[in-house]
Amino acid sequence: MMALSNLLAHPRVGTARIGLPLQDDRRPLRSAKDLGRVFALAHLAGRTETESWPRTWEGAMRQAYTPTHVRDLGTRVGDGVRALLADKDAFDDAHFSVDVGILGGHRLSSDQLRRVAERLVVDAIDPFEELVSAIDA
Repeated sequence: MMALSNLLAHPRVGTARIGLPLQDDRRPLRSAKDLGRVFALAHLAGRTETESWPRTWEGAMRQAYTPTHVRDLGTRVGDGVRALLADKDAFDDAHFSVDVGILGGHRLSSDQLRRVAERLVVDAIDPFEELVSAIDA
């Protein structure tokens, strides 16, 4: 659910930076930090688990929102991730954030994190967007 919350909170790469520097006085983009956390959760959960996320997310959203909101929010859930993947500097912020944070010690390269993110899109985000696009509102 934390992954879904961060996806919904960041439908685009924003310009706001985190308040306190993480390391070396670096203040990454807030959206990159939070979306990077989604990638870290996907990495830690593993592919089998992330493939189950679309149904879990759908159920949670149906409890919280009207069918119209589920469809409208859900069909755009991956927009921020796709924008982040297309923005080298923002993706570098995401990698930095998880490297000094939740994945500290895992030593994932930027390329490895990118593969996790791309796999997340294929395994969870695309299927979820397709699932909710069929909801009658």
